[in-house]
Amino acid sequence: MTSAPLQAAELIALIRRVFAPTPDDSRIAILVDVPDAALPDNPDWATRRAMAADWAAQLQANRDALGLDVDLYAYRNAGTNNADLPATMQRCAPDAMPTDTAALDPAAAVAVAEVAATHSILIAPTELSATAPLKLLARTHGFRAATMPGFSASMIPALRLDYGEVRRRVRALKSLVDRADRAELTFVVDGRDTHTLTLDLRHRTGHASDGVLDTPGTAGNVPSGEAYIVPYEGE
Repeated sequence: MTSAPLQAAELIALIRRVFAPTPDDSRIAILVDVPDAALPDNPDWATRRAMAADWAAQLQANRDALGLDVDLYAYRNAGTNNADLPATMQRCAPDAMPTDTAALDPAAAVAVAEVAATHSILIAPTELSATAPLKLLARTHGFRAATMPGFSASMIPALRLDYGEVRRRVRALKSLVDRADRAELTFVVDGRDTHTLTLDLRHRTGHASDGVLDTPGTAGNVPSGEAYIVPYEGE
């Protein structure tokens, strides 16, 4: 199942909902990873890169409405989810996206630290998750980043949500689990046998992941919308 691609007005609305840009924001970087011999391409990955290139092209063409410059960067995939990013990446035009690491030009390499320091908003629709390394970099450089590993066209409707309402609901759920001292889950097996699982929620607080990244120095998954708590299992 697929959905209609995001149009420029929707992309601009998404950036405003998720990042709440301020006058201090001037540049956005869209990051994509590219295949190599160890991790060859696949159709979903290729589609995702094309989608990222389309987003960059539309946002660049509507720079005045967005109020931010937009750059597209490609980098060698990190090998595994949440591994350290390579030291460099390459800025590229939306219509000249490298198809694999062999197409990356070492002479055009830009240090990841430079990209992090010169862009206050990052969007990473990648094959492999970059959430962990971008969280670490965000603390140092103060940007905010939306990570979108494995994003596909079927997930586009989730980008059209009202993230203000998602935030309200997620925070309400967090408040509930914060106040709770236990959770009881009852299961009925074969229509007759009943089993109850009791989870100790004392000494813990909930976490809210609402898909809104308006605080400098933060990174997280988009789309998102969950509240959760880790049960207490003793010290």
